[in-house]
Amino acid sequence: MPLTVGGGIRTLEDATALIQAGAEKVSLNSAAVQNPELLAEVARKFGRCATVLGLDANRVRGADGVEIWEVFINGGRVGTGVRVMEWAKKAEALGAARAEVLALQTLLEHERAAAEERRLATEDVRRQFVGE
Repeated sequence: MPLTVGGGIRTLEDATALIQAGAEKVSLNSAAVQNPELLAEVARKFGRCATVLGLDANRVRGADGVEIWEVFINGGRVGTGVRVMEWAKKAEALGAARAEVLALQTLLEHERAAAEERRLATEDVRRQFVGE
């Protein structure tokens, strides 16, 4: 079974260890944004097919008020100011064969909806059993 491994890969040596341990591909995100040459290094050593761009994207409002998709790092906690499509094109040019995109805004919307559903269910239970 093909296995792609990502998370905490900061150097070519990290990627090498994972490939040698049996991973078919490595997914690079934060370290690649901070050091784009890492994508090229991995692609040169293991081929484009083993080089995956992990991309955390979030919708943000720019200074001009226009909504854009921005690249985030560190598990989606830190915005970079880099536009998603610009980074994806650059990553492809550096050697990434594909991108795995996580749309953070969509996840946040689902989390908010689930939290609201839990809140409403809790209120229903209180009314029914506690009489509030």
